[in-house]
Amino acid sequence: MVAAWTDKTMKEGNMPLARIKEMKVSEAQLEIGDLQASWQELTAGKTGKSCQVEITVGGIVVRGAVTNLFDNSLYDFTVSKDALKHQVKTRIRHLVLCACGFSGQAVFLDLHGKKIPHARHCSTPGYGTTVPVNGIIQAGL
Repeated sequence: MVAAWTDKTMKEGNMPLARIKEMKVSEAQLEIGDLQASWQELTAGKTGKSCQVEITVGGIVVRGAVTNLFDNSLYDFTVSKDALKHQVKTRIRHLVLCACGFSGQAVFLDLHGKKIPHARHCSTPGYGTTVPVNGIIQAGL
């Protein structure tokens, strides 16, 4: 999570000089402390997995990897103070998984470790076929 904060800071052009960097990293650790505690509690004793997905929607193929799958649930978080964009990304990942036959819930944590409500579970009747091909979950809509 500190790495995610550091990446965000670098992208924004706010990565401090070497001597100040240590202070900023300490500041980041304090800022994400609640998030880290919530993440540890949520994932304790669970093994994270990733899944390759491929879905065709209206002739457009979407493929990629979805990470942070734990015990048939999608867990995600953000280190951003504006969590909306990251919530949307998590929701899209969840919808793609659901279209491919996933039936688990999505759990999203904001910067303060608070759970943001997401779809609990999804069902896939009428979504077409779900076929694993070479380790990739595929669906056609």
